[in-house]
Amino acid sequence: MCRLVAIINPQNQEVAADALRQFGSLAETGDVPPGTDNGHKDGWGIVAYKNGVVAFFKKNPLDASRDPEYQAAIKDAAKTDPSLILGHLRKASRGEISIENTQPYTFGPYTFCHNGTLSDFEKIILEPKYLARRKGASDSEVVFLYLLQKIEVAGDFLGGFLEGIKQMRRMGYTALNILISNGKTLLALREVNENDGAVKKDDLCDTYYTLLQGKDTGGITRFICSQPLDIPDVSWTEIPNHAVLVLDEETKKGKIVRL
Repeated sequence: MCRLVAIINPQNQEVAADALRQFGSLAETGDVPPGTDNGHKDGWGIVAYKNGVVAFFKKNPLDASRDPEYQAAIKDAAKTDPSLILGHLRKASRGEISIENTQPYTFGPYTFCHNGTLSDFEKIILEPKYLARRKGASDSEVVFLYLLQKIEVAGDFLGGFLEGIKQMRRMGYTALNILISNGKTLLALREVNENDGAVKKDDLCDTYYTLLQGKDTGGITRFICSQPLDIPDVSWTEIPNHAVLVLDEETKKGKIVRL
């Protein structure tokens, strides 16, 4: 259970920094499922891309709203003049609070963030080279490695991603809300299991496992977040459930692909 954010081709780095500061405050004030402790205080991470390459990466298994290193990371990320920023706040559901279980996860050009719980993740079979990459005990890390495995087999970023999600939809899960990028394309998936008992009981599909895109006045998607941020001249709309928003970071064009 987590909060996700993406900032795409920021035209103003101060606006991007303000968005990250607001996002960090969600560690204290972000929406949570009923009956759970407030906030997402179990770790944070920021990745910044420049020209398709990871230019900055920092994460810490601490509360972003209280960690001075989070504020420092915002400044350091901005110094790279990034074309894409991905951020994550963790509310632990699988695995202890540790750096190994803190997101985002990165490998080569890929960066990955996840919100939700895949209860059957230990049933996933990873090939040896991907299994060797596993460092923590979270379901999210296994999901990432499995998707990389599928992308390699397919030889196609979107195609392999969709095949991996198709297989995981057959397992037990609350949500597979995912941000993943290869530095050129960003995929933002909203996949909530309305048939899961906890999701159904508390209507979590529409109250917690949300994922929204924020568009500027020109209709260009500049932000994606688990819940809306207060950014001038940006309007927010929800990404449909069972759909992935595909954004080309160079052309700034996007499309919705239904699962």
